Amino acid sequence: MHAASTEDGPAAGRQSFFRSSHPSAYSDEVEQALLALADRVDVQRCRQIWLEATTTAWPAAPVCAHGDLAVDDLLVQHGRLSAVIDF
Repeated sequence: MHAASTEDGPAAGRQSFFRSSHPSAYSDEVEQALLALADRVDVQRCRQIWLEATTTAWPAAPVCAHGDLAVDDLLVQHGRLSAVIDF
């Protein structure tokens, strides 16, 4: 997928449920989840990890990416990720 041209494709956004957007597009949802899970997770540590993840930037030209990755999309062989699929 990374070899496919993105030149004429639409930018990620509301129309694609923010698939392939920068992770910060989900910050409001992450904060809501942390509030709901406050009695079960280390909220401060989770916020720190989220901040580290969302203060990064892709250093290259745009590429196509799998936008709705779920555990059912992952194939593992010998304890290592071997493929990502989706139907």
